[in-house]
Amino acid sequence: MEIRPIHRSRVYEAIVAQLQEFILHGDVRPGDRLPSERDLAQRFGVSRVSVRQAMAVLHSMGLIEIRSGGGTFAARERGGGVPAVAAALASGRDMTRAQMEVRLIVEPRAAALAARRATAEDLRAMSDALEAQARGIPTPGLGLEGDTRFHAAIAGAAKNPLLLKMVEVITDALMPSREASARAPGGPRRALQDHRRILQAIRHGDPGAAEHAMRTHLLTVERLALGSVVSEDRDSAGPAPTTAVQGSSTTASE
Repeated sequence: MEIRPIHRSRVYEAIVAQLQEFILHGDVRPGDRLPSERDLAQRFGVSRVSVRQAMAVLHSMGLIEIRSGGGTFAARERGGGVPAVAAALASGRDMTRAQMEVRLIVEPRAAALAARRATAEDLRAMSDALEAQARGIPTPGLGLEGDTRFHAAIAGAAKNPLLLKMVEVITDALMPSREASARAPGGPRRALQDHRRILQAIRHGDPGAAEHAMRTHLLTVERLALGSVVSEDRDSAGPAPTTAVQGSSTTASE
């Protein structure tokens, strides 16, 4: 695997492009362990945040497997379907804006359907997710796990299997934009406030209010995410020697 230093904006897009090429057409074979997050950051000459964003996209594309505590590996099986959809979401120059457009199409409608169809169990799942989000905000995770659970619970409450699958497919692909908005000052707490308003509308069985609250929330997320991407663009890679890299035995869990 011959890694070239990154010299462009949208740093993680360039990382995705290189690693995708290595995995699909290079010497990396299915099941091979990939270098660690720290190692990749050093070799690309970028921050670990950029590498983490790129790995989230590659995972959503079905190209890598991330094993808790065990490292990151090239996927053993690749194909169309879900990975192809995720790959389409992860392509293009203005990736973050395109990702947010997808969310704005799908999730407000899911919230409206959830307001009509949510059961007591669904409402409990949403409430539990928000409690987890609140607990996670002061931690390095910034409450993103609870945030993800909340949106998944809404999709489940819509009682539309295809819609649920769509949300599951795009969740990983959209993780970079979610992380970007979470890193913005005040972003996590603003998201929690928005989520509570969405839950209130769903709990009251008001589809219009739920759809409006979700759309308002996502527009805020878009603004924060795009602002953070501008800052991330300044994460420029300094000159570094080109390095030949083979799959590393170092794990990505650090």
